[in-house]
Amino acid sequence: MDSILSLINDYRIIIGAILVALLTIVAIHRWWETVSLWWLQVTCSLPLIGKNAVYARRSGFDSQTQWFHGEKNLCEAYAPHYSKSDLSPEFFDHCKSYLRKAREIGRNTLPLAGWAGLAVMVFLEAMGFSYVLAGWTIPGASEQLKQQGAVGIALLISTILVFLTHSTGHELHHNSLIKKVNAWWESVDGRHKQPNTHVSLEHDSVDDDDESWRHLLSRIPHNANVTPSYKLTIATVIAIVLIGTGATYVRGQVLEQQLAAQHRLDNAGSSYGDSGDPYANAAPQELKNAQRKVDTQVDNAVDSAERKGGWMTFAVLAVIFTFLQFIGIVVGYKTGFAGYESKAARRFIGRFKTREEFANYYQRKRDRIVRLADKNLGQVQSKMAARPGIDRDKKRHLDNPGGRHFLAYMQGRATAGTTEASAFASPAPEARDAGPAPRVPQDVAPADQVEQAVLDEQEIQAWMERLGWDRERTVERLLQARHEKQARSAERAPVSEEEAARLIAEQFGRN
Repeated sequence: MDSILSLINDYRIIIGAILVALLTIVAIHRWWETVSLWWLQVTCSLPLIGKNAVYARRSGFDSQTQWFHGEKNLCEAYAPHYSKSDLSPEFFDHCKSYLRKAREIGRNTLPLAGWAGLAVMVFLEAMGFSYVLAGWTIPGASEQLKQQGAVGIALLISTILVFLTHSTGHELHHNSLIKKVNAWWESVDGRHKQPNTHVSLEHDSVDDDDESWRHLLSRIPHNANVTPSYKLTIATVIAIVLIGTGATYVRGQVLEQQLAAQHRLDNAGSSYGDSGDPYANAAPQELKNAQRKVDTQVDNAVDSAERKGGWMTFAVLAVIFTFLQFIGIVVGYKTGFAGYESKAARRFIGRFKTREEFANYYQRKRDRIVRLADKNLGQVQSKMAARPGIDRDKKRHLDNPGGRHFLAYMQGRATAGTTEASAFASPAPEARDAGPAPRVPQDVAPADQVEQAVLDEQEIQAWMERLGWDRERTVERLLQARHEKQARSAERAPVSEEEAARLIAEQFGRN
C-alpha cells in the first residue's frame, strides 16, 4: 500500500489532470443537450464571426418560401434542439409499453458510481497479484519499475475482467428472455400460465392482441433458431480460471523461492566451523550431530507452517477473486437492457413518474428553445435590415416579418418533409396581418387548431412571460377570453330596420 501511495504522490499532477479530463468528458456527455444549446447561444452572440453576424450578411431571398437565406440558416441551427424536445405524452406511453412488453420495465443501466465501485474492487484485488506478476514480467527491474508495472498490469487485468463479467451478465439476461419466448411459445395451448400484458397503468399499444412470446421476440435480438448463446459466458469462465489459477501458481512459486532462500541463509549462518567460536570445535561430534538434527527439524517445521499458511492465504485470495467476478456477473445480469430500443426508451422516461410530468418538462424545453431562436432570429433580421445598400423591398420585408418566426419555420419544415420551409410561412396579406400560427399541441381538436391560428405569436410569448405559464395553458386561457368576448358581442340586441335607416341617413348626411 505504501508503494502505491508513493507512486500516486510522485505522479499526482498527471493523475489529477487525467481525472479532471475524465470527469469533464463524463459531465459533457451527461448534459450534452444543455451544453450544446449553451454553446449555440455563445456562437450566435459573438461579434463579427458569430452566427447572427454571418447570417445577417446572407441577404439572398427565396421567392418561393418568402424566407431569407440567413433566416433559414439561423432557424436550421436551432431545429435539431427543438426536434429532440418535441416529444408528446403518447411517446412516454410508447416507451413504457415497449419496456413492459420486453420484460424490462423495472430495469436500469448501471450508474457511474456503480461502475466506479466495481472497477475499484476489481483493481484492488488485481493489485494483490499484479506486483508478483511484474517481477516475472520485467526480470531484473528496479523496485520502482516493478511498482509501476504492477499498476499497469492491474489496470489491464481489471479492465478485461470488468468487461467480460458485465457482458456475461447481459448475455445471461438475454438468454433468460430467449428461454421465456420458447417456454411461452410451447405453451400457447394454455397448459401453462402466461402474464397478462394488457394490465398497465397506461393505455395499450398496437400489438396488445398478440401473444406474449411474440411481444418479447419482436423486441430482442435472436438467432434463426431462437436459442440461447453462451459464447461470452464460456470465454469469461475460461479467463477467470486461467487468471485465478495462474496468479495462485505464481504466488506459490514466489513463496517457495523465498523459503528456499531463507533456508540457504540459515544453513550458511549456522555452520559451527564458520561461527568464529574457538570453543566450537571442542564439542563432541555426537553433540554436533544431535544439534544439527534438532535444527533441521525446527527448520522443517517452520518451513511447513509458512508453506501451509501461504498456500491457504492464496486459496482464500483465489476464492475472493472468484467471488468478485461473480458479483460482476450478477451486476451485469441485473442492470442493462437486451431489447433493441429498451435503453433508449428508458433514457427518454428518465425520472418522470407520469406522462404529465414528461409533457410539461419537454414543453418548457420547447418554449425556451423557441424564445432563444426567435430572439436571435429578430437580431438577424434587424442586422440584415440595417445593412447599407439593402434593397427597399427586402428592407420592407424585413421590417414586417409577419409569419417568418421559428415555429412557422418548423411547421413548414415538417409539412414539406425537407429542410426547406414551405409556403406555409408566407400567408396571404390578411393572414400575415393576423400574426403567425403557433405550434398546436397534439391533443388539441381541429376546431381549436383553427382558433389558435388567429392568435399572434408575440402576444402568446408576452403573456407566457407575464403569467409564468406554459404555452398550452396560456393559449387555452387566451382562447377562452376570446370566446367570452364573442359571447358578449352576440348578446347585444340587433338594430331595428328604422334605426339602421336612420344611422345610414346620418352617415350619408355627414358625407
